[in-house]
Amino acid sequence: MRSVRAVRVPPELSARVPPRCRDGVRMIVGRRTSGAVEHSAFRDLPSLLRAGDVLVVNTSRTLPAAVDAVHGGEAVGDVSLLP
Repeated sequence: MRSVRAVRVPPELSARVPPRCRDGVRMIVGRRTSGAVEHSAFRDLPSLLRAGDVLVVNTSRTLPAAVDAVHGGEAVGDVSLLP
């Protein structure tokens, strides 16, 4: 069984409003072989994909709302509310 790993997104990289230009949309890239996680821009997608790669596209809409997630008195992230 695979484990689930939480990825912390720094506040300055967390989108609060839709961007004017979609090319600049930030995305998280997971490297399966090394387990590394990096931040990239959507415009870089063609250079990141190779034959046989899996691309997961999230088309769900989000409400313009998020709440802080706290566990044991420690802030652990944001929770986006879906319509």
